[in-house]
Amino acid sequence: MNYAKYLILRDVAGSKHVAMFDGAIEHRAMVPAGMTPLSAGFVMISGDQIIIPAIGSDTLGLEPRPGDKQRLAAFLNSRPANAHPLLGEREGVRADQTNSNPEMVESSAR
Repeated sequence: MNYAKYLILRDVAGSKHVAMFDGAIEHRAMVPAGMTPLSAGFVMISGDQIIIPAIGSDTLGLEPRPGDKQRLAAFLNSRPANAHPLLGEREGVRADQTNSNPEMVESSAR
């Protein structure tokens, strides 16, 4: 079973956002400017099951929090039918509209 990493982030307005990304990338590399990481961890998806082990981020010193699984499930279930759960919609929507890649959100806001 493959795994990804995730972050729950808060923006300056207080809204929370989910970022999911490849397991080879360090958590700290995915925190965009102006965002505060609230929790971090690993996620495995097997069919309809979301598994979050009790392993956090060494690079941020954060752990998974209660509610992360529900927030990730809501994020994954809100993706358009033609979207990859880790990449966002394939065509027609900018990254800042999907919040699927915080690095792209930061660069598109410049």
